[in-house]
Amino acid sequence: MEQQVNYLAYLDSFNQNKQEILKDTSIRALIQDSIQREKLINEIFAGYAYPINNPLGTIYQEENKDTSALEEKIEKAGWQKNDQGIYTKGSGDTVKILSLDLSTPNTEDLIELAQKIKTGLREKGIQINIRIFDEADLHQKVIRPRDYEILLFGYMLEKDTDLYAFWHSSQKNDPGLNIGLYSNSIVDKELEKLRKDKSTANLTIIENEINKDIPAVFIYSPAFTYLLPEKIKGEHISIIEKQDRYSDIENWYIYTRTVWNIFLK
Repeated sequence: MEQQVNYLAYLDSFNQNKQEILKDTSIRALIQDSIQREKLINEIFAGYAYPINNPLGTIYQEENKDTSALEEKIEKAGWQKNDQGIYTKGSGDTVKILSLDLSTPNTEDLIELAQKIKTGLREKGIQINIRIFDEADLHQKVIRPRDYEILLFGYMLEKDTDLYAFWHSSQKNDPGLNIGLYSNSIVDKELEKLRKDKSTANLTIIENEINKDIPAVFIYSPAFTYLLPEKIKGEHISIIEKQDRYSDIENWYIYTRTVWNIFLK
């Protein structure tokens, strides 16, 4: 049995306050469209993860996107590739290099993911410098003071109302969890509705607005695989922790009764 774990890994936090280059929506979009999620999942997780492209962790079928229009737009803004194939802007002492620091925790999967993202973006003319931190240092020296340009991180989404902590503008400063420093009044209103009465909120609006603004690039949600005897039937749900695989055990069954068709009407 394979189930999705509600853990979302993403390139969060295009920290536009820290790095002005990231204020260009075209550059954020180029980063987003250059990441080949299914390829990364196959290479790093042997296929045991799901590609996602939104803050709710919804699984989607990835399509190869043509980035030529975005690259053309970036070049019209004055960026040109140098001899090493990296975008630069200006000349002499005022030259800018499209170089971004990517901070990530010292975990094997995320380090490998960061390295592959770096290679992929290098082909698009974006230089990525990877900064690796122990978990405690990442929280104290990077996340809390918001001292990063791009952060490769992840979060557990236990319920829809958790979105408030990650995306409401009031949570931008420590100890808030809006580490992308995201602010959108439309999203704020829907998140406030979601917190008070879930039925009044529109999750589609939240998803569409965040995807439009590109404050983060959502990459994958891992799969948790475990074995069950073939005779066990029933519906299975997404899980948060490994022990959650038993959370719907009351719906499992082995035996079924045969019912005559005349009783099904």
